[in-house]
Amino acid sequence: FLRTPGYPVFVASVWNFFGETNLAVLLAQVALSLLTISFVYLLASRMWSTRVGLLAACCTAIEPLQNYASATLATESLGALSLMVLAYAAYSAFTTERPRAVQF
Repeated sequence: FLRTPGYPVFVASVWNFFGETNLAVLLAQVALSLLTISFVYLLASRMWSTRVGLLAACCTAIEPLQNYASATLATESLGALSLMVLAYAAYSAFTTERPRAVQF
């Protein structure tokens, strides 16, 4: 299987914290899936309206592949969350009146 570089780090960190059990990884992936649904809601409600955000979040929650991916040891939960965080950050950056660089 081909895995993205971040997924083995994710699995190793979950195993380091909770012990080497696949159940812990699956529960962490369910949490990532819930975060993905939250970012879908935030992005859609910010782009259009709260009602559209709620509809988008509900569609994401009942989408079969979203549920299947969070219940298997696969990279899709982490990848979907990364994509939504990136989309939200990009939309936020490009919709401000005066974009500014991030200061550390």
